[in-house]
Parts: sequence; structure tokens; C-alpha cells
Amino acid sequence: LEVICISRILAMKRPVPRGEDVVSDQTGQDEHCLTGSSRGVLRTSKRQRAAGSAGWAQNDGRDSGDDEEEDHDTALLAGLHPYGVRPLGNRACSAHTDCRTPGLGNLAMLADDILLEICSLVSAEDLCRFSMASRGCYVIAHHDEGWRMRVLTEFPKGFYFRCCWKQTFIDMVVRQRQLQQSKAQPADQQHGEQHLESGPSLTVASAASSVDNPYPTHRPIRVAGFYSDVLFQPWLCAAQCIRGSWLVRETMPVRRAQDMDVATFRAEFENPNRPVLIRGIVDTWPALAKWSKDHLVRTCGDTTFAAGPATFTMTTYFQYARAVVEEQPLYVFDKHFGEKMPELASDYVVPSYFDQDLFSTLGQERPDYRWLIVGPQRSGSSWHQDPNATSAWNAVISGEKRWVMLPPNVVPPGVFPSPDGAEVTTPATLFEWWTNFHDEAVAMGAIECTARRGDLVFVPSGWWHAVLNTKDSIAITQNYVSEANLAKVLRFLKHRREQVSGCQDDQGTTLHERFLAAMQQKRCTSIGIEVARHLFLFRVRGSTSFAFVPQTPPKLHLINCVCVLRTVRGAVRCAGWVRVCVCVCVRPPPPPPP
Repeated sequence: LEVICISRILAMKRPVPRGEDVVSDQTGQDEHCLTGSSRGVLRTSKRQRAAGSAGWAQNDGRDSGDDEEEDHDTALLAGLHPYGVRPLGNRACSAHTDCRTPGLGNLAMLADDILLEICSLVSAEDLCRFSMASRGCYVIAHHDEGWRMRVLTEFPKGFYFRCCWKQTFIDMVVRQRQLQQSKAQPADQQHGEQHLESGPSLTVASAASSVDNPYPTHRPIRVAGFYSDVLFQPWLCAAQCIRGSWLVRETMPVRRAQDMDVATFRAEFENPNRPVLIRGIVDTWPALAKWSKDHLVRTCGDTTFAAGPATFTMTTYFQYARAVVEEQPLYVFDKHFGEKMPELASDYVVPSYFDQDLFSTLGQERPDYRWLIVGPQRSGSSWHQDPNATSAWNAVISGEKRWVMLPPNVVPPGVFPSPDGAEVTTPATLFEWWTNFHDEAVAMGAIECTARRGDLVFVPSGWWHAVLNTKDSIAITQNYVSEANLAKVLRFLKHRREQVSGCQDDQGTTLHERFLAAMQQKRCTSIGIEVARHLFLFRVRGSTSFAFVPQTPPKLHLINCVCVLRTVRGAVRCAGWVRVCVCVCVRPPPPPPP
């Protein structure tokens, strides 16, 4: 009955009566809708988590699906897959007959991941017909990840999540068809009817939140006798608790902002390229007191933000984050928030430790450098190195983040970068990596810490790092170039042009030349004085590199090289292998000898 209903939705036929929408499993007990919270990892109820959350400050209104969410949380903790899937190893000692082989017929010779790939290539209507063939086909066709990809592919500009990804797809299709029908009606009929839209700019996603869906709510049938690690593993990771052993080790250096000035930070951490957790550095930010879930919803309104392949308003995103249960939830990571919402950008200031950003000489042509980060518990960033060899800082406005880092020359376990570093393959999802590889990373000497509200983490250039949100979190991060990592950045921009990211169109291939030209052009400004004081370019055996002068009284430096001196008033080129005496000072140097 359920499959027929979905087929009629896609074909826009008459709905089935409401009274026929109850589907029972083999025991005769009605199944609950696949719902739950984005925090389906802690053994507490939804209302307890909402009341005691240290992340998004205010509790929002509850809807009629709360009881279903609580029931499904209980099912998660009881180890009950919504479709009855069990690990492959259980087949040997189970009393249930295997339903996969007879149910799939000749398709049973294919691996489950190949079957899921085939299912992703057919239409939703054909997939529903396929699920009618047998219990095995039903389980394969209802893999939640497949419906997730359909929603993200067909509704990338936003959707209203409800119950599960299949139900979300149904609601969005229904609402889309209703909007199309309303637009096709004559103007006099449209004027006389009361529509669900509150205005012409209302999106399908926002309208779907209030749609009166005449079709049955999807209720999974728990099938007995289906064994698959491919289908069971994602659900298991979504149902697991965040282990306490992941949160115990605190091996990252910790400093308080009151006890560390800029010179100390650069001498102990930035110049040696070492990470550090800084506390009390953002206490004066307005964002620390203002930014909560309700504040972002109220302030941002209908402004949309990027979260992976989809876009959300803050209202629809928080609704999704509250309702979803999956291995790795979508994560708001928006690089244009400052242009979209200038009031958010004005609620924080760059700490004095990081105010030297040489990429700022490029003005509007600089690569992407700042992001608003919002995510529920269990979301986060998989292992990566920051783009363009830049350094970064990440400040937590609310919630908690668990950091794990490894030096640039130590590849994390379970991570496989390509020889040129252009591609990074991570077979395991974020939560699966923590489950299977965390202990191995600890044995390799990984540096870990938990960043809480008001904490800031400095990420040195080239360091591998991964982040797991242990609570609902809001954060700000920025990447920058200072004199400490300028050599690495220029080397990256010159020799890995195809890997340069964050630039529009094909501007990344010319970023090296434009960056050098911008620094030379800006040399007469205040920032240029600082650059001229600490930076000179020299060539050694045909290669280009940089040497830096520490912030100490001017010293004499003897360099055996072909030297190109760039000063405030111009450039002096000295050819040949000579011993050059260079005096670096604040005032421009005297004219060079002939």
C-alpha cells in the first residue's frame, strides 16, 4: 500500500484514504516512523538533552513528532535497525532464514554496495516498484542514504526534513507538484483561494513545512533474515554513543590570553609551527553573548547558508539538525556569511595574534578565508590539511569540539593522500574513523584537546586535523598568511598551481604572481613597511625562497646568494655569487653602491 501511494504521488494520482495507512511488521505491532534527534548518541531523552544542552542556548518549540522521536531513540539504544538489518556475522547463529538470496534472485550475486549504486541510477517510482518484489528488495530499496542523495540532488536549494529521508522526499515532491498546480490555475481562481504560501518568495522547502500531506507517513517494516554489514554499519555508527575514551586525553598546549602576548605566541607557537589552545581570547566578542540558535534564526531570516551540497535557512537547518539521525549530519560551512549578513561579521574581531594577514593585500581577489560553522552533535570535519598551506584559527562561540591533530609529515591512519597531495581518500566516515582508528592515532602521538565555549585553537600550516562536535556547536574560523608561513604559501602557490583553492574561475593558477605583485605594490602602506622590515627575496641555484628577520633590533646578515632586495623605495638587483651584507631596518636603506 505504501509503495502504491508513493507511485501515485510521483504520478499525481488520487491519494489513498487515510484509514489504510497502517503497516505492521511480522509480529503484528505497528512500527514507528524512522525519526530521532541529531544527538542520537547520548543515553538521555530528547527533552533532557534540550533542557541541558550547553550548545544552542534556547530550546525551540516541539512538534507532534516528539513522541515518535523518543520512541525511536529507545529503538536505537535497544539495537533495533528500523528495517531489521543485522550484521553479516549474525547469519550463522540466527534462527531466521536468510531472505536476501531468495528475495533478490539473480541479483543476489552482486554485492550490497553495487546494488545500492544500481538503485541510485533508477527513478524514485521504479525504486518503489522494485521494493514490492520481495523482502530483500524492500530492504535494499529503503536504504536511507540512497534517499538522502535523492533529496540533496533534486532539492539542493533547500528542503524541510521530516521523519526520515524518504518521507522528506515524499513531502518535497508533494509540495512541488502542488505549487506547480497552483501556478497553472487561472488568476481569478488563485485570487479566490487561500494558499499555503505566505508570499511569492516562499520556497518549496519552507512551504513543505506546512503542507497537509494526504498520503500515509512512511513506517518502516522490520524484516527478519536480512544480514548485511554495508547496510548495518551506517546505522550502527548513528546509534552509537560518543565514547568517553575519546574525550580523556588533553595533550595540546594550553595558554590563557592574559598570560601570552603576541611576541610570545609567535616565538613559541607560530614560528615553530606548533598548535595551541588559547582560552579567554574571545571573551569580549559580542558574538559570545549574542549568538544562539534563536538569535541566528531571528537575525538571518530567509538568508540561506551552504551546508555541503544543500542550502538552508537557519530555521530549516535547525529543524533538520534536531530531527535527523544519521552517521554524519550535514554541516553549515558558509564562506560568504560576512557578505550575506554583515551584522554577524561585525560581532567578532580578529585576535591580535593573527592580525598580520598578507593575503589581505589582494583585496577582493583573495582566496576564501573565513567561514561560519554551525553543526549538531556528531557533525564535524574529516581529516584534511588547510588550503594553500595557510595557517588557521578556530573560535568556539557555543558548544564543544573535539580536536585531533598530527604533524604534516605523519599521515593519519585510515587516510590515503595521493602522491602529489591533490586528493585525500578517507574510506571511513568521521564517526567510523573515531570508532576504528582513534586508538591507532593515539599510538602515533596525535595531539588532542576539547575546545569549549570561548576557546580558540591555532592550526599551524600543513598540520593534519579532524574535528568532531561533541555538542551542538557554533564557531568562526579564518585562514591567514603571516611572515611565519609565507615561504610555505608561496612555494605551494608556485609549484602546486592546480591545487590552489578558494579562487574564482581559473584565477588560482596565477595567484602566485598576483600575490607577489600585490605585496610589492602595497609596500608603501603601513603593512608594507612591516613586510619590508622582515622580508627579502633571494635566489639560490635557480630556486626561489624566503628568509625572515625576527622582531629584534636590526642585525647584519651575511648571505652567499644571488640577492634581490625589495625595499620601500624600489628594488636593487645584485648579480653574481658575492657575499652581500644586508642591513634590515625600519628606515629605507641608503642607495646601493654601483
